[in-house]
Amino acid sequence: MSFADIAPQFVRHSRYSVYQGLVKLDEKSHMAGLVYGYTSRPGQYYHDLLRPALQENGKSDWLDDCFELVELVVAPTVRGSGIGIALLNQLLTAAPNKIAVLTTREKNIRAIQFYKRNGWELLKDSFYLNEKAYRIYEKKLI
Repeated sequence: MSFADIAPQFVRHSRYSVYQGLVKLDEKSHMAGLVYGYTSRPGQYYHDLLRPALQENGKSDWLDDCFELVELVVAPTVRGSGIGIALLNQLLTAAPNKIAVLTTREKNIRAIQFYKRNGWELLKDSFYLNEKAYRIYEKKLI
């Protein structure tokens, strides 16, 4: 997903409760990375999709005090430079919640490896959204 694809939802989601978004620019003022999320609440699209999926394994209460990591994107030219983890850590350090959750495509091996290396644990695999398989990960923040 490109930065241009994410921009509309970045702005739309900024109206959500406890929204946080960070952008990292390179030395030429081009976007090098972007991360954002917000506190999960009933009535929000992803919250309402995740709750039933997590009820299947008795984890739906994880959404009660949860920060949803929505997007983390790093420009291909600077991947592996530490920008992604720096943005992610800064975002999650400021989150007032006990837990963070995210979803990633089951076939996105690079993202799965990144999140595992950085302390995220699998909550559920084979979560289907629009006929595509995702995994749900969590990370304790407090």
